[in-house]
Amino acid sequence: MTLAVSSFLANWDGFFWPVHVLFSPQSLALQLGLKILQGAYTTDYTVVMARGLLASNLVLILYMFAQRCIFRGVSRSGLKG
Repeated sequence: MTLAVSSFLANWDGFFWPVHVLFSPQSLALQLGLKILQGAYTTDYTVVMARGLLASNLVLILYMFAQRCIFRGVSRSGLKG
């Protein structure tokens, strides 16, 4: 379970792969959409922060459900000594 959550987070935070694959603004990933909201001269930080909170909700919900398995896996793999 710990490996599944770690793999999910590594792929969720992927930034460069969608840049090279997706060319239309309508089909961008969440992280790329957040990057587009930041302008060159002005940035509406309330919109960026609100959408960042929405983008992180899925990861937080996944962590809430997998928390017990993650802690169990970490405690079993610790060094004794």
